[in-house]
Amino acid sequence: MNSRIRQVTQEEITSSAESLSDILDRIGEKIKESPRYIEETFPSMAGRGTKAETPYPASGKNISSAAKPQPSLPQSHALINSKKLSSGLPVEMTRLNPFFIMTKQEMKKRPVEEVTVLNSFGRITMVGERLTDYEETVFLAVLYLVMQKKSTTITTSRYELLDLMGISKGGGNYVCLWDALKRLGRTQIVIEKWAKSKTGEGEPKLIRGFFNSLIQRGEFDSNSNSIKLTLDPYFLDMYAKNLLTFIDMGFRKNLKGDITKALYRFYQGQSRPTYSIGIDKLCKAINLGEKGERKKLRAKLRDCHSELKNCGYLQGWKLSGEVLTIVRAQ
Repeated sequence: MNSRIRQVTQEEITSSAESLSDILDRIGEKIKESPRYIEETFPSMAGRGTKAETPYPASGKNISSAAKPQPSLPQSHALINSKKLSSGLPVEMTRLNPFFIMTKQEMKKRPVEEVTVLNSFGRITMVGERLTDYEETVFLAVLYLVMQKKSTTITTSRYELLDLMGISKGGGNYVCLWDALKRLGRTQIVIEKWAKSKTGEGEPKLIRGFFNSLIQRGEFDSNSNSIKLTLDPYFLDMYAKNLLTFIDMGFRKNLKGDITKALYRFYQGQSRPTYSIGIDKLCKAINLGEKGERKKLRAKLRDCHSELKNCGYLQGWKLSGEVLTIVRAQ
């Protein structure tokens, strides 16, 4: 482990726990101040007090010229139908994320291993079983409840978590949920955010680090069918001090593929609506292994970006050589 990572003392953890109410109040304030939150919650106020961005050119190769009206997406669950559910992740976790894109066959056999992913944003190291899109969905549901209840320790049920995830209740799904919670508790994660030196020379500087499991403790009581979960208070403190990346759980649920969901998470973490990135850099950021031919990879990325545009999330996108440029719909 990098020696420059600062060890967290018990006193700091205790202090964080004592001020948790203040921390979560700050989270609530950031939600209210977020321009995207205002636009999504109060459409009539969209654009007030903000400088308009220059729209993406309406013509060009592989570019969608205008935003299409968002289609009526089928909702599979009453809770997602009844209200908009927004969870959130720290910005670092949209660029240094612990969730991998895996096939169903790969998910069946997940050995305990140490995996390190390096990209231009920093480094993430994981020890345990690889986490997938399913574990991310579970974690977003847990974070939603933590923010609603303003506590790092929550009591919920298998029914409530599956309802938030938009997944039907049933014995097989209960087993998958419990297995995912155990993985989130067992897998140790180290996230190191780097900053390059002004000259571009020498080793990058560590400016923020986090290490722990995403869920600190979990208990299941079959008599009451309750699940008690505890998240690391230091993690929530980091969560509160950074800009939040909001994830619309209902919208995410209706995206077809794991790659599309990973792209949605990554683009949500970008501060500007117009963003360009190289294909290799993008694949590393979303943990998409470059398996097979380059031609097939480019075809997958085209399909996923087309889906994001057809759903109304992107106004346009363009693949020029090895560089992708996207414009989020305003």
